[in-house]
Amino acid sequence: MVDLKKEVESLEKKKQVIRISLEQDRKSLETTQIEASTLEKDIYSLQQAELTSEEEENRFQQMKMDLESNKQELGIFKIVF
Repeated sequence: MVDLKKEVESLEKKKQVIRISLEQDRKSLETTQIEASTLEKDIYSLQQAELTSEEEENRFQQMKMDLESNKQELGIFKIVF
């Protein structure tokens, strides 16, 4: 009978250790999920910044082309007059 009582106590202790371990794992998982969410937001922000940078580069290239076109038109205008 004493052996059964000790066995029950041992199993109760193991059960408690497992519960604590599961709780720690749950908290760790929550932290990992938060970190993953933060990383996803950072990636999205970087992608948006990259798109904005590309848009700015495209606008700059368009302005250069417009300037070159205006210079050519001005050159033709000077020749005519």
